[in-house]
Amino acid sequence: MILLEAVFGIFFIFSCLEFVFFKYMSREMKLSLLLCPMAFVFVVAGFNTTSPDYLNYLQYISLSKLDGLSYVDEKLIEPFFSFTSALIYFITGDLKISYALFPVTSCFLISYVVFKKSPFFFLSMLIYLSHAYLNKELIQIRAGLISALLVFSVYLISEKKNIKSSILLIISPLIHFSASAQFIPLSFLHFMRNKVGLKSGVVVLVILSMIFSMSGAFEFIITFLSSVNLIPDVVNGYLGWDEYNYKLGLLNPVLLKGIFVFLLSLIILKTEIEHDVFVRYSWCLYAFGLFWLALFSDIAILAARISSIFSIFEIFLLSICLERIRYWRALLFMLISVYAVTTLFINLYIKDILSNIDLGLA
Repeated sequence: MILLEAVFGIFFIFSCLEFVFFKYMSREMKLSLLLCPMAFVFVVAGFNTTSPDYLNYLQYISLSKLDGLSYVDEKLIEPFFSFTSALIYFITGDLKISYALFPVTSCFLISYVVFKKSPFFFLSMLIYLSHAYLNKELIQIRAGLISALLVFSVYLISEKKNIKSSILLIISPLIHFSASAQFIPLSFLHFMRNKVGLKSGVVVLVILSMIFSMSGAFEFIITFLSSVNLIPDVVNGYLGWDEYNYKLGLLNPVLLKGIFVFLLSLIILKTEIEHDVFVRYSWCLYAFGLFWLALFSDIAILAARISSIFSIFEIFLLSICLERIRYWRALLFMLISVYAVTTLFINLYIKDILSNIDLGLA
């Protein structure tokens, strides 16, 4: 764990230097600084064995098939994940390497887009390492991969490479079914041509989701749909997961933080949302995660699992806000840094999501 803390500390120091000397740091200089710490980030993501899901994923990979559908404990493994796992395992003959390629791919895609689109690379990576990296690349690797594919797809859309983006978006639900939710906001973005109207529509939908949640209508609808057997088995699986199926409420810290980032971006990036494709998609997708979290706040696991796919975009929004803000820039940088450090502390020492880091070299 000390090594992970050390790397986080390095990114924190580099993010401070990047902020102070922003005008003088070229992309080449940033690239030279990030190579060593990023190499460690990749290695830990790929080869850490202390994840609570590590052995389960090794079992998934070992049971995956090239010539048909694969099951674990009578549950279907999403076909693209199953086929890719089987293919890599067939080529390498090594379960650990087969596992490693998934989180390493996620880290690479995220860091590549951050390097291309974030004005403050090290600050964005600091936010990423404090939460998304720990929860996804080190634990829920399929959830991490679909988030990374979504980020990379948005990058491709901003570069007008729509065919490549469409292919990745179609693949995502075949890695993890929950990625199907991405087509809701993406369809909204595709058909909403009026950029000013789009902003207003997004704000209204987020507000309505909170009103809907407070009204208690969601519980009534779920009860009715269950009585007529109209709830899909996948959703029923979440509803029956009593250990995690508690109520989050509208005052939970994640939702409050999301509202702050959402409003901050709306105020500072109002012009960019209308004219910059990457910013517009990032803001709308982040808003959808907020919408989903509020709407399904009575079912914690369903709300958190889906909304976390879209929360990754905060690493871009906060960084771009910091670049665009005219006043109080130092204060905003301090707030973002404190947020990242606090989030890391909570994840490691209060939630204790990882007991240690072990690369399995012994």
